[in-house]
Amino acid sequence: MAGLSDVLIIVEAARKSGTHQTASDALEQNKDVYAVPGDITRPMSVGCNRLIFDGAIPLINIDDFIVDFLGVKANKEGRYDLVISDMAESAKNIVAALRDGVSSGEEIMQKYQISAAEFNHQIMLLELRNVVQPYGVASWILK
Repeated sequence: MAGLSDVLIIVEAARKSGTHQTASDALEQNKDVYAVPGDITRPMSVGCNRLIFDGAIPLINIDDFIVDFLGVKANKEGRYDLVISDMAESAKNIVAALRDGVSSGEEIMQKYQISAAEFNHQIMLLELRNVVQPYGVASWILK
């Protein structure tokens, strides 16, 4: 699991669990490890609290995480503003295609020669930024 992601977020973990091994693997790969702190009397919070004690980044507010990880802030309406200059070229191409009325992910990937991995990464970031929304199977529209 640690090898598949850029960052690891641990929501619950017992003191001795596979989660600790995953966190160790992520740290060895120089990835950020976030942990959600929990009630000190709950057995499933002990692992997260221990990880925070050992140096994991406490995740206490999702908005803070979005600002740290994505580099965007919520506007007055609670939406995350799109900053075109901060977007990867592939994300700009996705937005351009959607503006031109192309909604199929497959068509966008073919038109701009974007790999499936890059497309999925960028479309997820655009969804988190509240720029696009899913529209049927493997299709998106601008919000």
